[in-house]
Amino acid sequence: MVSKYSKNKVLFIEFVGPPAAGKTTLANHITEELIKRKEFKIYQQSDLINKQFITRKLVKLFYFGYAFFCNPGNSIKIVIDVIDSRQNSYYDYYLVIFNSLYVQGYILNSMKKGGVHVLDQGFFQSIFSIAYNSKKGEEAIKKNIKKLPSYNCIIVFVKANSSIITDRLRNREQSISRINKDNANKETINKYIDLLELETNKLHDNNIYSMTLFNHDRDQITKNTYEIINKVECMIDTNNS
Repeated sequence: MVSKYSKNKVLFIEFVGPPAAGKTTLANHITEELIKRKEFKIYQQSDLINKQFITRKLVKLFYFGYAFFCNPGNSIKIVIDVIDSRQNSYYDYYLVIFNSLYVQGYILNSMKKGGVHVLDQGFFQSIFSIAYNSKKGEEAIKKNIKKLPSYNCIIVFVKANSSIITDRLRNREQSISRINKDNANKETINKYIDLLELETNKLHDNNIYSMTLFNHDRDQITKNTYEIINKVECMIDTNNS
């Protein structure tokens, strides 16, 4: 069952949420559990990008170029959409365009491999990134979510208390995200994450399943891990039937 799925089909598990909500932590737990079961061909995005700064940038640059090479028309549309979103600064334009095209390149490449891909920076998180620091944030979310490609995906919205996120932001590496303890606007973050969740739930796409999980402590991480694993197995059974 699973070998057939891993050769011919692809399933993405994408984590979406505020910085420091625990997306990567949960992604790591999911990956470890799937690897233990030895039933799935697993790829974890953070294995590629959670490296030293220079290596991370080079990996992202490769997929940025891959996006333009494989789908130049859509890549240009992404650039136009980001420009239209009216970011606060030229640096924000650069970061959002670079990361959005990196995500597109990574997913285009992953679709050729098959298997299960665990993402803590995918299409939905890139839509949030376009909206954040944009003068047209709500419009950007509603506009870009309608342009999602059709693909098998479990979208996991990860949430945590504001105090927990604040503590985690104090301890995280500054260069890992453009949102850090010094510039995080919690009201804007929560507003756009909630809107993205609402718009996702409106999608009438049988290939996309969304769920919301709270990631406050270790017990919840364990519970959330098994809840996601059960959904992965259900989706694979459905797609192989």
